[in-house]
Order: sequence, then structure tokens, then C-alpha cells
Amino acid sequence: MKTAGERVDKLVTAATEQRAEAEEKAKELVSDASSEASKVRIAAVRKADGLLKEAEQKKASLVAEAEAIKAEAQRIRAEAEAEAAETIAEGKRELEVLVRRRKDINAEISRVQDVLEALESFETPGGGKSSGSAGASGGLGGFHPDEWQVPGRLATQKAGHSPDQTGIRSMTRRFGP
Repeated sequence: MKTAGERVDKLVTAATEQRAEAEEKAKELVSDASSEASKVRIAAVRKADGLLKEAEQKKASLVAEAEAIKAEAQRIRAEAEAEAAETIAEGKRELEVLVRRRKDINAEISRVQDVLEALESFETPGGGKSSGSAGASGGLGGFHPDEWQVPGRLATQKAGHSPDQTGIRSMTRRFGP
């Protein structure tokens, strides 16, 4: 029994030593795992910080680019508004010129109509009587005012009484029988 007791004591001592070694090894493994986990956490935090900084830089560059685009759009809009205002002013000037020209043309038409009416008043009231001189036809060089014709109008209409003001310009003298 003594041998069995010594044997048991040796086994218990060996088991105790193995247990102490296992505990020491476990502590070492836990310490290594803790150290490795800390390293991984530190690396993850650094990577996250790097990603955050990169994201902030991208955000800042995108904000700057957006501001530049906005400024360019505002500049283009201002140019377009200025060009539109200039075009409107130019259009108004051209309209004023055209209105003045129209007034001048209307005044000229009125003057021509007055001349034509004056020429009609020089007609001889008998129409068929002639004394054989140029004065017999009212001093118009042998032509009667009704011989003036606007293209597209009937020859029997009196020239100068047409409301068609553009027809006055294209009046032609009819050299008929």
C-alpha cells in the first residue's frame, strides 16, 4: 500500500503540477489573446479614424465642388439675365424706331393722298371737252389722276383713297389709251 500511496502521491503531485502548468499556460494564452484583442481594437480604431478623415476630406471636396458649381450657375444666370435685359432694351429701341418709321410712312401716305386729292380737284368738270392744250387735262401732262393704278386694284377705283397703305409705295402710272 505504501507503494500505492506513493504512487497516488506522485500522481496527485504530477496532476497538481500539470494543473499549475495548465493554469499558467491558460493565463499566458488569455494574456496573449487580450493583447492580440487590444492590438486588433487599436488597429480597428485607427482604421475607423482613417476612414472618418477620408470621408470628411471627400465631403469637404464635394462641398467645395458644389459651391464652385453653384457660383458658376449664379454667374451664368447673371450673364443670361443681363443678356436678356440687353435684348429687351434693344428690342424696345427697334420697336421705337419702327413706330417712328410707321408714323413717318403714315405721314407720307397722308401727304400723297392729299396730293392725289388735290390733283383730282384739278380735273376739268366736263371730262369730254378739251381745248387741245395740256391745260385742258388739269396741267398733269395729259394724264388723268384716275389713270394712276395700284397693282391688284380695279382701274375704276380712285388712287389715293385706298386704306391699303402699302399699295401707295407700289403705285405705278398706267400708260394706257
